[in-house]
Amino acid sequence: MNCDTMADKRVENLAKLLVNYSIKVKKGQEIIISTPPAGAPLALEVYREVLNAGAYPMMVGQIDGATELFFKNASVDQLKFVSPFRKYLYKNADGFVGISASSNTRAMSGVDPKKIAITSGASAEISEIVGKRSASGEFKWV
Repeated sequence: MNCDTMADKRVENLAKLLVNYSIKVKKGQEIIISTPPAGAPLALEVYREVLNAGAYPMMVGQIDGATELFFKNASVDQLKFVSPFRKYLYKNADGFVGISASSNTRAMSGVDPKKIAITSGASAEISEIVGKRSASGEFKWV
């Protein structure tokens, strides 16, 4: 899909709803958009709507299979690591639109749940940052 392709009206409407109602994007805000390849049509429309609102979108892409590969191959140290760049994004961005879409809904079925728990525990600081900023109204996410 390129930028000149007409989007499905339902996708356009959903993007407008997410940007203008759910997180109420305003001019000058910095908005993170996170998506895997399967979510690209919606992510592009969200990107367009963020631009139309006068804000600054930042697309964060995901690659199918990367999460599964990480959990199957990462050491305990790697599972516990929280990127300072990731912290920076959540401390400084004004909003986040996370699109979940998968071409393989069973991709994580072979992953040890204990490894997922280690990573979740390590990400508690980011969850706390998001929770506090959301509660104060300075960070909106959907």
